[in-house]
Amino acid sequence: MLFRSITADRKFIEHLRAGLERNYEYILLPIGLLLFLLLWRRISVFYESFILPSPGEVWRRFLELTQRSGALKGHLLVTLFEALSGFFLATVVALPLSYFLARHPFLERLFTPYIVGFQAIPIVALAPLLVIWFGFGLTSKALVSALTAFFPILTNGIVGLR
Repeated sequence: MLFRSITADRKFIEHLRAGLERNYEYILLPIGLLLFLLLWRRISVFYESFILPSPGEVWRRFLELTQRSGALKGHLLVTLFEALSGFFLATVVALPLSYFLARHPFLERLFTPYIVGFQAIPIVALAPLLVIWFGFGLTSKALVSALTAFFPILTNGIVGLR
């Protein structure tokens, strides 16, 4: 009887070890998050709260913005509208252009270096220019979103329609 118990324990331990080896990332994620929060809490003691607030202060402010004032919901909806309008603009321009370039291989070879060159320009470098040219309103934000989405839509459209 004792031998069966030891054998069953060994099998259980081997089964547990095999499960941990296969799924270690599922265990490490919560442990890493907990360690991060503990480290953040310890470091936040040494700084003023306006420089590095504690996780508890951040959580309280988050609850205040979401539940009491509702300001976060309004800002989230505005940001979502700006991002989706830029994505819509990029789609409306990029898909017909990708169809046209996929159907005309000569024009695709002609314009590909320019497309790649414009794609290499960081959007972060263009964003201040767009704000200067179009102001702080919806237009500049939608254009930043459109430029971010335009080139992936264009290149994937060309490859998909070829």
